[in-house]
Amino acid sequence: MPSFAILTTEPEPVFYPEYHRPTIHRYRAAEGGARAMWNRYANSASRATIGLAIVVGKYAYCLKWARARARSI
Repeated sequence: MPSFAILTTEPEPVFYPEYHRPTIHRYRAAEGGARAMWNRYANSASRATIGLAIVVGKYAYCLKWARARARSI
């Protein structure tokens, strides 16, 4: 008797920002240097920017103003 797989495709989650009071965090960076980057969650359906990170020397300073939340559509 052949076996059949039932394929179910769940929709991709949609990311959205949940804003809060801005907070600053300091982390030790794996690679030193000077650079800046956005903190984003993204997929083909959506994108949420929740903060900014700046690396100076051996530390990364992160300014976060939102949490990324996901919901299915």
